[in-house]
Amino acid sequence: MADQSLKILILLAYYNRPLLVQNALQSILDADEYYQNWHLAFGDDGSLYAGKPVVVSMLPDYLGQVSFYRSNLTFDEKMIQGTGVADMANSAMIHSDADIGVILCDDDKLRPTYLRDLADFYQRQTDVSYAYSYVTPYNPFTQEELDPSLVYKINRWHKPISPARKVDSSQVSWRIGPCIDQDAWFENVPGFRDVDRAFFDKLYSVFGDCQPTGLYGQWKGVHQYQLDQKRSEEDWWEHNQMTRELGRVEF
Repeated sequence: MADQSLKILILLAYYNRPLLVQNALQSILDADEYYQNWHLAFGDDGSLYAGKPVVVSMLPDYLGQVSFYRSNLTFDEKMIQGTGVADMANSAMIHSDADIGVILCDDDKLRPTYLRDLADFYQRQTDVSYAYSYVTPYNPFTQEELDPSLVYKINRWHKPISPARKVDSSQVSWRIGPCIDQDAWFENVPGFRDVDRAFFDKLYSVFGDCQPTGLYGQWKGVHQYQLDQKRSEEDWWEHNQMTRELGRVEF
């Protein structure tokens, strides 16, 4: 049995993808087989297709380990002032008693042993305040792993680095207490990209290089409907139509 003393906060960012988020939620259930000391902060960024009912349906026995957050920003407001993801993530950290933070996007999923192995890494590396892992690209619609070269740029590092714009937000984990003590927070930026940049820059300025864990932590969703490719609200309606057709579900 792995040492369960470190609690891991999973910051799950969700927006209008009730089909794809089921993969992410199932991966938390699978990870629970190996590591049970986790808490899920589920942040719904003002979705028309609310994510909370999906969580309640899939994790009915774990709701004591779940906190729900929701923004009410319109699409146009997000393009001007940024999404609600930063505020929801910051609030979740402030109100959490967890030790380690990780980000899970609604089209990604955890590897089953990642939480256990990550906790073990921080137990052994007591002087490390934040670190990055590797990801494996996959198609969330078919569950097929893809050519690793699709994420080569973010998997190419094997040494301590400054993480901003080098690795994906899903790769980085951090000790929550030291981050709060050093006033390190996520910041809103216009559009859907670089929500993590200011946070990573702050961590680098305070703690120095981000250390490699050597772990493969998540499957990274790679598909034509990824969040950072959305430029208009119409793009999202096209995306939701595709998820309905592929998933054969009714919203």
